[in-house]
Amino acid sequence: MKKERCALVRRRPLWADWLVIALVVLAVVAITCAGGMFFGSKTDWLGQHTAFPDYFRKLFYQTGELLPNFALGIGAGQNIYNFSYYGLLSPLVLFSYLLPFVPMTIYMAVANVVGTIVTGILFYQLLRREKFSQNVCLVTSLLLITSSSLIFQAHRHFMFVNYMPFLLLALLGAHRYFEKGSRWLLCLSVFLMVMTSYYYSVAGIVVVVLYGVYLWLKVLERQDRRFTVKSFLADGLRFLLPVICGVAMAAVLLLPTFWAILGGRESGVSKTAELLDLLVPKANLDGLLYSPYSLGFGAVAVLAVLWGFFAPGRPRKFLHITFAMILALPLSLYLFNGALYLRNKALIPFAPIVGLMLAGFLADLAARRVRCRQLALLFVLANAVFWLLGYKNLIYYAEAAVILTLCFFCARPAVRRSFYAVILCLSFATCLIANSTDELVSEEMYERVFPEEKQQLVDAALDAEDGLWRFGNLDDTLYNVNYVYRPDYLNTSVYSSTQNADYKSFRDDTFRMAQPYRNKLVSAQTPNALFQLLMSTRYVVTDGDPGAGYQPVQTKGDYTLYRSDYALPLGYVTYRTVSQSAYNRVGYPYSLDVMLHQTVVPDESDLAGDSPISWVLPTDLPDGWQIGPYTTITPTDDGWDLQVTKSDKLHLDLGQGYQDNLLLIGFNVKNIGTHKDIKIGINGVENKLAYNNEYYQAHHNQFEYVLSSSERLTALDVTLSPGNYHISNLQVHMLPVETLRSAAAQVTPFTFDKQKSLAGNVSGQVTAQQDGYFVTSIPYDEGFTAYVDGKEQKIEKVNQAFVGFPLKQGSHTVELRYTAPLFRAGAAISAAGLAGLAIMVLLDLRAGRKRRAAAGQ
Repeated sequence: MKKERCALVRRRPLWADWLVIALVVLAVVAITCAGGMFFGSKTDWLGQHTAFPDYFRKLFYQTGELLPNFALGIGAGQNIYNFSYYGLLSPLVLFSYLLPFVPMTIYMAVANVVGTIVTGILFYQLLRREKFSQNVCLVTSLLLITSSSLIFQAHRHFMFVNYMPFLLLALLGAHRYFEKGSRWLLCLSVFLMVMTSYYYSVAGIVVVVLYGVYLWLKVLERQDRRFTVKSFLADGLRFLLPVICGVAMAAVLLLPTFWAILGGRESGVSKTAELLDLLVPKANLDGLLYSPYSLGFGAVAVLAVLWGFFAPGRPRKFLHITFAMILALPLSLYLFNGALYLRNKALIPFAPIVGLMLAGFLADLAARRVRCRQLALLFVLANAVFWLLGYKNLIYYAEAAVILTLCFFCARPAVRRSFYAVILCLSFATCLIANSTDELVSEEMYERVFPEEKQQLVDAALDAEDGLWRFGNLDDTLYNVNYVYRPDYLNTSVYSSTQNADYKSFRDDTFRMAQPYRNKLVSAQTPNALFQLLMSTRYVVTDGDPGAGYQPVQTKGDYTLYRSDYALPLGYVTYRTVSQSAYNRVGYPYSLDVMLHQTVVPDESDLAGDSPISWVLPTDLPDGWQIGPYTTITPTDDGWDLQVTKSDKLHLDLGQGYQDNLLLIGFNVKNIGTHKDIKIGINGVENKLAYNNEYYQAHHNQFEYVLSSSERLTALDVTLSPGNYHISNLQVHMLPVETLRSAAAQVTPFTFDKQKSLAGNVSGQVTAQQDGYFVTSIPYDEGFTAYVDGKEQKIEKVNQAFVGFPLKQGSHTVELRYTAPLFRAGAAISAAGLAGLAIMVLLDLRAGRKRRAAAGQ
């Protein structure tokens, strides 16, 4: 009777196991999203991971181009390959183009849940190809999908894991290659993996190669062949050809992205990695265990890896030893992270390798091949080393001890089932705990960040506008930093791991924009009237004050649309210039006003002036500060010490003398014992000094504020976060609001061809009253080519960061064309790779017909 029951279990349909995998994923998702939450994290999900794909889709429907080169709507206009990390040509994002009626937040959430289920099913099929039993396949697949990283990252940073189905297809393609000589699946899967996530595809390709070597060693064993270097190199090259072809097909993404990274990627390393440290092995159990920013397995994975050193067969030993070396060697982690930092997230592509080790371990337990005493001895010795090397996670040691004890009794089927239940429960519990640590987006939060009233105000403004102007959105600026309401909505903010370096420096160093967030990569909008007017921000929508120069146009609900007639056009001809060297002699903040009224041009220009003009004047604040009850201020020789026990406020009435002026306030802040971030806001403009942000620290101890009001500036309201800090080097300047009115009146605006310009090539007409400079607030990039009346014109970098060039008197047609550097070379290589895939398909079909003919005979 027992034999019959076991036979029935072994003969259960595969779809039943697939259903179990799907139900487990859906159960975790349901528990995680309980309470009406989106399957998306507050961290970057709204601001980056759904905003960029949504922009790509809107851009496609505006231009009809699958391969756009320029993103005019984000970051003042940038090489679109700066944002390729977020799915520019990902097949998952491209499929959403067929569903324009589905909001991107919903689409990406569903796509990532489905992707996780598909990952579990494909891994199950991979184990079936490895001839494991159904029970081992099911248990191991459940261990994989309930590891801490897969489901967690599916709702936090889904590019960490959304390539996984294609990686598993590539491993299945490797199987087909060694079984049938078929190459097309391996090639196509590598291509799709790279297009989905070029960052993680580096480690993914290493996984494919390691698995290929493992399968090759199995072929040697099966055929009783000897290992030789010559055969390894010859067979290895043949195996690598479809892999290389798949990478070549993705060159249209890889080459332009590589160029963008070289020019716009800020390293997240806070300290330079020493070479010797990278070569010294570490007990990197954190890279394997528990954390959602690692492989995220439980203690059973450590036992599986250790057992592999004694497991029968060279293929398994190779896989275990190689993985252990990769895990322990910091240099490999450093390289997988693009030589930026040492973070275990880059190991996530190795999850299928760890799963394969787990399956081998469970199969050996079931077949009584595990020598438990030997494993126990190795376990004790290894963990003694782990402890001495600093790994002190007691939960791991307790969990490992329980699992090891159960291993001694797994020869009995009843105990083995209990063993499976224990490790699955532990994995499921760890998965739930990891997912519970993430803060998800609630429906209430989503409606607050993207209210329908704002969309209506944006539509009303842009529908009535013939030209191209930028828009300011000053509420929830971390979450809407990359959001584009429609293709003609142009934004100055950007949050991306790669962005235009000149524009980033312009914001951070030239204008010293307020930084309310601890991540230095966030270039968010802030109410800075000088910056807004220089950057052609004619419209602002907010529930607060937009700053000087803006007048209310329309109100819906809590939000008001403001318009300024003082904003400089997006493109214009100016006749007032100043040389770069003369500008450099003007210190901050006087330099801000210079740039608003004069264009900074190269020294060698014939039109370069040498007389910078600024109306900024130093001033002093009046006395009479009202200090809140939780703040103690102690004067020092160079400033003030502040002790703030709870969040508090200061207030200062400015009287009549500052009402029609902008106030520019700056000071230095030093943390003197606060183990948390320091934030100081003045009239809604905030700056933050991060206490500890290892990878993206915005070493921002110089706080600058440009303060103004759309009505009159009558008071300063200062908000202080709790902590102890020192303020020094206080400087206060003022600038008459009246001077803002003169800037736009001094230039000749450029009339845009709106439809052509939104499609990527900025074009239109302008009439220069005399010889001058054609100036834009589009960040300078080597991909631009300018044409004046059809003739190519050399582009220059003006105003520190933007596209411009001299222009003769008269009426002209001006066009700016953009082609991402290396785009054409990448497209040519991709075409060659596609031809290679076509040849592989034809050869595989021919070989298949021959096999079927031979089988028929």
